Formats: sequence, C-alpha cells, structure tokens
Amino acid sequence: MAVLLALCLMIDSTGSFSSQTSLVIVSTTVLLLIASYYLRPFFNRWSIRQIKTITYLALTLMVVDQVLILIFLPVSVYHDPYRVLSQADQLAAGDHVWQSTYF
Repeated sequence: MAVLLALCLMIDSTGSFSSQTSLVIVSTTVLLLIASYYLRPFFNRWSIRQIKTITYLALTLMVVDQVLILIFLPVSVYHDPYRVLSQADQLAAGDHVWQSTYF
C-alpha cells in the first residue's frame, strides 16, 4: 500500500517539477518509505482494536480542528481590500469576464 501511495505521489509531482513543493513531496515520500520499512515490526504488534481507536481519534481530531478553523479563521474578503476594490471597479465598468478565480 505504501508503494502505491509513493507511486501516485511521484506521478502527481512530475507534472510540476519546476516548483520546490514537488521536490519536498518526493523526498518526504522516500523518507516515509524508508521509515515504514524500519517501523513495520512496531506497527505489526498493534491489535485491530488499537488501530481502530487511533484511527477514530485521528478523524475526531481532524473534525475538531476544522471546526476550530471555521470559528477562529472565518473566510472573508476584508483582509485584501485592494482585490475587493479592483473587482468592484471591474464590475462597475461592466466587465464581467473574470481573469481570476479569487472570489
């Protein structure tokens, strides 16, 4: 399964090798593959119940994290007044063709 994930990540990142992000993804994938080889005996000792508990805990923490992001970091356009003004000028001039998907 880890090899399949690594293969998918490598295929995805080859489309944008000009950016540094893809190099980070590929190197992280290689490091995770190496780490998974050495940590396999540790994870094989876990029972199915422990794996389910850790999975449910991780999913619950992700949901709580997303709710906290919605509460404390709401989506708004007030943080970028230049773009709001620029889009308003564009609308006022009757130009309804969007060059940007910012909004």
